Amino acid sequence: MEGLAKLDNSHTLVVGKLGGDGCLTRYRGEWIRVPAFPIDVVDTTGAGDSFNAGFLHTWLRGDGMKDCLVFASACGALSTRGLGGTATQATEAEAEAYFQARARSWLR
Repeated sequence: MEGLAKLDNSHTLVVGKLGGDGCLTRYRGEWIRVPAFPIDVVDTTGAGDSFNAGFLHTWLRGDGMKDCLVFASACGALSTRGLGGTATQATEAEAEAYFQARARSWLR
């Protein structure tokens, strides 16, 4: 948190990816932390890229910050189910189904 606080300039959004400990950001003066999803990890290659793609997808469609972090975490988690950086990267529909079925009830 201290590192992100030092980067907070009220103009740039910084999201810290914490691997198995989830992610966090400081947004509009508020800390928002999302735990990682429990998943059987095979390979973490590309998980950060999948997280980034999921975050940007929801951010650009106008979702709230917590939902952006949750959806991004779901995308990152789903990408770890198999070997390689893209072999098990979730489709939009798959990530959305995972998000709807698990994320919303699990984090609220």
